[in-house]
Amino acid sequence: MNLEKLIEQRTAVIEKLEALKAVAMTETRAFTDDEIAKVDGYKKEVARLDATIKELEETRSFEPKAKPQAPAEKTIADEIRALDGTKEIEVGMIEVRGNMANVHSMTTVQGSQAIGNVAKKTFADTILDKLAYISPLYGAIRKERFTSANHQIPVQANKLGKFVPMTELADYAKQSATFAPINLEPHKFGTMISFSEEVLEDEGYNVEGELITQLTDAYGITLDELIIKGEGDVQGLESFGVKHDTLAPADGSKGVAIAQAGIEIDNIIDMYYALPIRYRQTATWVMSDKMALALSKMKDANGMPLLTQNYNVSPFGATHTVLGRPVIISEYVSSTGEENSKEIYFGDLKRALIIGERRSLKLTKSTEYGFVRDEIAIKASIRLDIKRGLGEAMVVGVVANA
Repeated sequence: MNLEKLIEQRTAVIEKLEALKAVAMTETRAFTDDEIAKVDGYKKEVARLDATIKELEETRSFEPKAKPQAPAEKTIADEIRALDGTKEIEVGMIEVRGNMANVHSMTTVQGSQAIGNVAKKTFADTILDKLAYISPLYGAIRKERFTSANHQIPVQANKLGKFVPMTELADYAKQSATFAPINLEPHKFGTMISFSEEVLEDEGYNVEGELITQLTDAYGITLDELIIKGEGDVQGLESFGVKHDTLAPADGSKGVAIAQAGIEIDNIIDMYYALPIRYRQTATWVMSDKMALALSKMKDANGMPLLTQNYNVSPFGATHTVLGRPVIISEYVSSTGEENSKEIYFGDLKRALIIGERRSLKLTKSTEYGFVRDEIAIKASIRLDIKRGLGEAMVVGVVANA
C-alpha cells in the first residue's frame, strides 16, 4: 500500500470531521445523534489510518537504503573529445564490448574479466589481437605482453635439451643447455591521426572503430619494418650476425653464401639443411618480392616452380611455400644484391625473435596541427621491444664477394 496515499486519506477524513465541528459551532448547538455517529466513524477511520501508517513507516525503516548511482561511464570518444592538448589518456585499460568487427561501446575498467556472454577486451588488446591479420611477421614471432616498465624472461640461449639418464643430467646440463635472460624494454614509437572537427564533435560517429582501424594498420606497418630491420636497441632479423666470411657467429645463427649474380636452387637447399632438423617443421621463409619472383622462375627436378602458391587456404587468400614451408614476403627485406646484404631468412621465428609489447597506448590531442583545415590531430604512442632469442633457429642467406 502506498504510504503517501494513506496520508492523503487521513487528511481528507480529518477535514470532514473539522467541517462537522464548524457547522455545530456556527449554529451554536450540540451535535445531533446522526452527527455524533459520523464523528465516531471519522475518529475510528483516523485511528485505523494512523495504525497502518505507523506500520508502514516502521517497515520502511528496515529496508536497505538505495545505493547512490555511479557516475555515467565515459567512452574513449568522450575522453578524446575532452582532451585539451596538454593531457594524455592511457587507453590500454579501455574495455571493448562486443565483437571486434562491430565495436559498439567502450567503458573504463580495471581488468578483463567476462560479464555474462560478453568477453571483455581492452582497447590495446583489440589492436594487438588484430595485428596478426595485418602483419604475418608479427603473427609468426613469439609475443610477451606486459604492463611494467621492463620485463625480463629467461630463454634457452643455445640448442634444445634432450632427456638423458638422471645420473648424467648434471653433467649434461653444464655442457649443453644454457639459459640467458632477455630484458625487454619499452622503446617508444608514435604516429599521428587527424580528424575533422565536425567528425570528432559528431556523437554518432564511431571514433573508437576508426581509431582501432587506423592504429592497427599503422602498428602493423611499423612492426613489419622493425621485425626485419630493427631500430637502435630493437633487434630485427638483420641483427643476426652472419656474414659471408663468418657463417657461424657467436649468436648461434648460420649463414649461406649467395652469389651477387643471383640466388640458385642449391642455395635454397643449403639453407634448408643448414637449419637443425628440429626446427624445419616449424620454420618460415622470409624474403623480398624480388626474391620471390626469382624463386618462382626456378624449376625443381619435376619441372615445378620452386615457389608455389596454394589458393585453397581457409578462410581465403593465397599461401606461398618453398620446399613445403610457408613464405612471408616483406618489402623491408634487402634486395640490393650488394655484398654482405641479408636477402633471405629461414628459421623458426617464434624461437628466433621475441617481441615485448606494453598493453597500453597513449593518446594526445592537438587543435593546432590542422588549424587552417579545421582538423584535430591525435598523437598515439606505443612502447615495445624486439630481441633475438635462440640463434640456432635461424639461417640467413647472405650475398658473398663477387
